[in-house]
Amino acid sequence: MGQLFHCQCSNCNHRFDIRQGDGFSFYALYCDGCGQSISLPRHAPRPNRASIIIPRPFLRNSDMPGQPGRENAVLYDDGSVFFSGIENENIQRFTHEEIKAFLEGKRWPRGGDQWDDDEIELIKTIQGDCSCGGNWVEPERNEGFKPHSLHRCPQCRSKEYAYQDSGIVSD
Repeated sequence: MGQLFHCQCSNCNHRFDIRQGDGFSFYALYCDGCGQSISLPRHAPRPNRASIIIPRPFLRNSDMPGQPGRENAVLYDDGSVFFSGIENENIQRFTHEEIKAFLEGKRWPRGGDQWDDDEIELIKTIQGDCSCGGNWVEPERNEGFKPHSLHRCPQCRSKEYAYQDSGIVSD
């Protein structure tokens, strides 16, 4: 879940907004040099390798066993369905070109499989370094509602600013 802060720089009086947090389909990395952010896909666009049990009230008819593509599903007596995950050796590994095309897409899936470590490194390589020369890093997790320490004033790059929680949250 993300949130929006209204800010004013203590050094140059520039007013700006900070958007902070992750979403269902993405997570954010921030530059440790300038504070700029990028969004990266949370899930790989392939079937999940983890096994899951879904209770009947949360299923669509297309999720039921016997439907095409659901050969690995098992219906329990209580109406829930068990979907067995994909074996690791059967997982589609994405190439540099496939990941690049996926990143350029308009929509990323809200669910799916986890990225492999090699794929994560490919995503970071494709994204490239920040133009300021800084490194993309995950921010620390704050308790409460305050901006994390990687944010900066976009005009003078100062870390000294006043902020106000806007009350606006996003996913």
